[in-house]
Amino acid sequence: KRWLPAADALREAIGLARLKKAGLENEPRMLADLAACLLQSDQADEAARIAQEAIAIARRRGARVPLILVMKSRTAPEDSDAAIVDSLIAESGLSLGRP
Repeated sequence: KRWLPAADALREAIGLARLKKAGLENEPRMLADLAACLLQSDQADEAARIAQEAIAIARRRGARVPLILVMKSRTAPEDSDAAIVDSLIAESGLSLGRP
């Protein structure tokens, strides 16, 4: 339950960004974080729906890092996700904590 306040704050931030059309470059990342909070709160169905929304927006905008993060944290990654994530990491040069 401790994740619910974070989920509420993220929903509010996403709603405000959409309303004001400001900070939308962060929308896929905020959605990915919201999906992670929901998953930690045992709301897997809602987390999966939000993760799909984050993926769609990130792909449409070419936002590789949020796409990688949400694909790595999905509740039931598709078999092709691992190959896609590896390809995106190679393209972006993202280290994800690796030296």
